[in-house]
Amino acid sequence: MSAMSTRLRYLLSASVCWVVVPFAVLFETINLLDRNRPWRDDFLWATDWAGTSVFLVVPFLAGLVAADTSILMSAHRRDLTLSTPRTGMSLLRPAVLAGGACLVVHLLFLVPYAMEAQPMARNLLPALYVVLAQLSVLMFFALFGAFLGAVLPLPWGPLLAAVSAPALMWLLGRNSGLFSPFDVGGSTSSLLGLALSPRFALAQTVWLVLALGVTVALLLWRWPWSGGTRFRVVNTAPFLLLFLVVLALQQGPQMDRLEVVASPPQRECTGSSPVICVYPEHRRFARMVRVNVERIYAGVPPDVADALPRRIVERYPGGTPPRTAGVSAIEVLPDSFSSDKISMSATAIDLVTPWRCPQIFASEAPPERYFRAADLLSKELAAAGKGGTALKDPARVQEFLGLLERVMSCQILRS
Repeated sequence: MSAMSTRLRYLLSASVCWVVVPFAVLFETINLLDRNRPWRDDFLWATDWAGTSVFLVVPFLAGLVAADTSILMSAHRRDLTLSTPRTGMSLLRPAVLAGGACLVVHLLFLVPYAMEAQPMARNLLPALYVVLAQLSVLMFFALFGAFLGAVLPLPWGPLLAAVSAPALMWLLGRNSGLFSPFDVGGSTSSLLGLALSPRFALAQTVWLVLALGVTVALLLWRWPWSGGTRFRVVNTAPFLLLFLVVLALQQGPQMDRLEVVASPPQRECTGSSPVICVYPEHRRFARMVRVNVERIYAGVPPDVADALPRRIVERYPGGTPPRTAGVSAIEVLPDSFSSDKISMSATAIDLVTPWRCPQIFASEAPPERYFRAADLLSKELAAAGKGGTALKDPARVQEFLGLLERVMSCQILRS
């Protein structure tokens, strides 16, 4: 019988690890289309977002590979070693088959991410590293499942693999503030203003390389071929070591995966009177902001329009606000990334926010009178942008201008 027919017989009659492929495709599709793809135009965020599918796939990957490996370790399945002289190499086959398939699926689904996110030179290398880390974690859990299937018989090996894989992903991938080697992304908010920490990337690379190497070495060890229970005292050593590693990392070094960038990217500016500047990753919102601003400026009297900002720049959360009079900021709220809409009210609030006043960003909240004034001013502007006539009355215009001056000069924020 040819080697090809032997492999085909193995896949159809004994192997179950290939079942992970439809699960991987399903989870990748759900993750790609989730929340209307808010990561569009932001390549680093797009690749980070793709990390969520890794978290979803690993329980099935580890469990199914463990099941395949346990089948291979059974005495009555010895004929399915695919003519490999070494038992360890035979045990690697399910991991390579299922892990390789998941790697291919993940890479294929990264194509639409790249097409819609428009890679930029400044975030290309960090994004490529994130992808490599995701592929490494997928391969690790394939090997991890193979190891559990080798040391534990059915059904315990597959069950432990399916349960422990997401637990490890959570413990070692969502350990906020501490080193998390399995943290390969999954951010649900924009990463603008943040960058991958080189210190974290180096530590994660070393950790994953060692983890992959140790797991392969364990699988290549001379395992006994017997039909009985394979779990012996010597087999507990890797589990004990893994448990100690998890405990150590739970109390491990402080190491954030992302860090604040020293210099933010340059904005792209369009128009005049007012000039509107947004970051390249958010350029799809520029037209929405301009439409809202033009309607507001056209709907208010000339005196009010002259008192409004002449330059509007985007500010990301935590970014430096404009400190110059006549310059306002806009923020793209989280809901806007999914809805692709910026409301007239949100634009109006940004226009009347005194960004240059330090009291806005102080640890102590601004006084209540400020919030009442800002709410009144923003509602008047939003109504004017929608065709309202409240600001057509001269007396109301003077009252509005007086209140706007108190807000924008920081007077209303002072005690």
